[in-house]
Amino acid sequence: MNKNFVDFMEKYRGQKMAVGVSGGVDSVALLHWLVEMGMDVVCLHVNHCLRDAANTEAIYVQDLCKKLNVPCHVFKWTGEKPDTGLEDAARLARYKFMTDFCYEHGIKYIVTAHQADDQIETFWMNLARGSGVYGLAAMRTIGNNDGIIILRPLLNVFRVELKKYCEDNNIKYFSDEMNDDPHYTRVKIRQNRHVFQDAIGVTDERMLLAIQNLGRVRISSEKNVAHLVRRVMKDGYALFD
Repeated sequence: MNKNFVDFMEKYRGQKMAVGVSGGVDSVALLHWLVEMGMDVVCLHVNHCLRDAANTEAIYVQDLCKKLNVPCHVFKWTGEKPDTGLEDAARLARYKFMTDFCYEHGIKYIVTAHQADDQIETFWMNLARGSGVYGLAAMRTIGNNDGIIILRPLLNVFRVELKKYCEDNNIKYFSDEMNDDPHYTRVKIRQNRHVFQDAIGVTDERMLLAIQNLGRVRISSEKNVAHLVRRVMKDGYALFD
């Protein structure tokens, strides 16, 4: 098990938390690691009803949770789906299901399986949009969605390590064929990310380090703004004329 992951999650020992599990290698490894640590978790799986294998994956997640003695709840995203922006719509639906469940059951935390490869891909997607520091810092290790705290303990762990863990321990997982569909921007980046390293030698590890440094700048900026706001509120006058 990854030491950075353990050190991060140790702070939340004793807290009830939900974990999003799709059935893919990232979330399956995450679930196993949380169970190995003895964390108090409930599994949430969202069946987006977008692929033929979706029902099979939902059944697998339920069976896996039964084996691990973890409560499991499955949600179905039914109805019409948008012709464009499907990824974003699916993500919003997924978080809506999970946050609603957490509110109903008094759970403060959702743990997601976003990992280092996802983080680098998010950086490139935001760079393509012309983002500044806030966007280039990519995903936060600790975020917030509608009042529920989102924990992303795998952002420093690459998928290859998660895959090796599952394969070494004969743990089954599913591969989503949509992750190989070049119609999606994230997939295009994933399939061509190696070019940057091959051309000028910038490794994924160095890229991740740069993103982490940008994250520190983002946090520092937010603290400075918060400090100025407190001063204005306390002193009752504008600091800048």
